Amino acid sequence: MIVQLTVAQLQQLIGAAVASEFQKHNSIMKIDAKTESNELLTRAEVSNLLKVSFPTLWSWNKSGILTSKKIGNKVFYEKADVMAQLRKK
Repeated sequence: MIVQLTVAQLQQLIGAAVASEFQKHNSIMKIDAKTESNELLTRAEVSNLLKVSFPTLWSWNKSGILTSKKIGNKVFYEKADVMAQLRKK
């Protein structure tokens, strides 16, 4: 089936779809500030949460986008910092 749309109609459809997905994303990312405060996340947890690779996390750490904490040989990220960066975007 072929449907003809004007440019304005296509823009409206795309805008509505993007707005809908953005609202879904925001509702998922709403987290109580109390639970965010002191929780530490591993690299794997942050990688899964943000859907990025370990090298990307390393790059973001080097550029100052995210700040990691080392405890022994392990790297952790504060959940509050990760969520704050998500809210900025």
